[in-house]
Amino acid sequence: MPGYAIADVTVTDPETYAGYRKLTPGTIEAFGGRFLVRGGAHEVIAGAWAPGRLVLLAFDSPARAAAWYDSPAYTEARAIRQRASTGTLVLLDGDGEAQAAGATYLIARHGVDGADLADAATHDGHVLVSARAPEVKEGTWSGERVTVVAFADSEAARAWSASLADRQAAGGAVLVEGV
Repeated sequence: MPGYAIADVTVTDPETYAGYRKLTPGTIEAFGGRFLVRGGAHEVIAGAWAPGRLVLLAFDSPARAAAWYDSPAYTEARAIRQRASTGTLVLLDGDGEAQAAGATYLIARHGVDGADLADAATHDGHVLVSARAPEVKEGTWSGERVTVVAFADSEAARAWSASLADRQAAGGAVLVEGV
């Protein structure tokens, strides 16, 4: 089972944050992790969630994600980030592994039910996290469950997500471009 980390960050000191951005990739790679989203353009498609800089990381397992977060190297980097920004970071158990680089991701803070997730496949959507409760490591996460679905492109993501806005807008959902 893969593990994921989602960060919603508002940078308050860009010069200091640059040091964090320089240190962090090596800490992630050391635990077999990779960036799926690294501050890509995003669009709110439902609810009131207005994220800042979004980051989505993938790891081989939830244990590897947790080990990265608690590692001495990331603890050093994290201290820099915390001086230069505010935000939330959560860890999640995954249902599926990220496949393609450059995908568009739908991140929903309120979960998405099984029928809607099954329908995502009709738009070439690949479920990474299905309505899981996150482990909040920093900040607050308003919403009980998280869903992450990867799509080959933003048009497919929009086509699938259009009907979600009417039924499941309570916690908020965004589309974000991958790296």
